[in-house]
Amino acid sequence: MKYVKRLLFALLSVFLVFTIISSLALYQEVKNQKVQEKALDELKQQRESERQNREYPVLGVNDEGEGVILMLKLKMVSGEGRILLDMNKTYLDESAQISTCKAVKVAQNITQTNLSDKNIIISFEVNESGKTQIEGGSGGAAICLALVSLIQERALNKSVLITGCVKNDHSISKVLEVKEKARCARNNGCVLFLVPRGQKLNISDLNVKEVSRIEDAMKYILY
Repeated sequence: MKYVKRLLFALLSVFLVFTIISSLALYQEVKNQKVQEKALDELKQQRESERQNREYPVLGVNDEGEGVILMLKLKMVSGEGRILLDMNKTYLDESAQISTCKAVKVAQNITQTNLSDKNIIISFEVNESGKTQIEGGSGGAAICLALVSLIQERALNKSVLITGCVKNDHSISKVLEVKEKARCARNNGCVLFLVPRGQKLNISDLNVKEVSRIEDAMKYILY
């Protein structure tokens, strides 16, 4: 009888140990599954954010006549077809605002996309303290290309930079202070600098190429 009791006790002990181990394994499996689901959800949110946002370096010149990099940030959200300029850190003069609107129009034309149900939020991030004023339309080509990449869900090659005004017929017109912008591009790791036709110049350690239309620039910057 004692032998039977001991056997039953041993079997019960084994059963309890097995149950505990199984429960722990199940708990760990559920925990791992939740971790994986969270990671997948974060990855999904990141990809969704990337689909709706673009960043691309835009070249300018400061008051001291030195070339500077401004990080263009584009975001496309549901809306009423408006272009919203974030003026918290920068101020765009009238010509820059007109150039921006023209760039958005050309991007829609190139992609044959109607953005009447979207709002385009545009901002510039600068390293300098205070509020930076952006003058002129030389960033138009860059803005247009960034928006095309956003609409078509294509990536931007940020080692290739561009300066130039964009016109309604998709052509890229001449700008000022190309040399200063080219030097800044080279000093910030640019390997190819695109300029309007007729404005090619020689800069050591930098490949400079002329482009006459936005479609030409797309071949080098979008992929």
